[in-house]
Amino acid sequence: MAALAGGKALVQVTASLCNITDVGVRALAGAPALASINLTCSQVTNDGVRALAGAQMLAEVILACCSSVTDDGVLALAGAPALTSVDLTWCHQITIDCVQVLTRAGVQVKRGY
Repeated sequence: MAALAGGKALVQVTASLCNITDVGVRALAGAPALASINLTCSQVTNDGVRALAGAQMLAEVILACCSSVTDDGVLALAGAPALTSVDLTWCHQITIDCVQVLTRAGVQVKRGY
């Protein structure tokens, strides 16, 4: 995974319905051109989400159905410099307070059940 993430051309990753863990997400977060990552129904936790906050070009994060993700991890994304969109559909542990923080940071939040 680390070798793949080191690729300068890695822009979009879809790891939905995969057993990707925080270790894999941390490696992908280091890809310099990463702009979009789809982690729908993955094993990612707050640790992996916090790692994504450091991705300089990351504009879109899809965390739909990530049951282990909470406000603690998602709030870190408010500091991601290029982030414009986060999908938190079926993320039951995310509160409205977290959504409001992201919105105030200029991030469009998709949320639904």
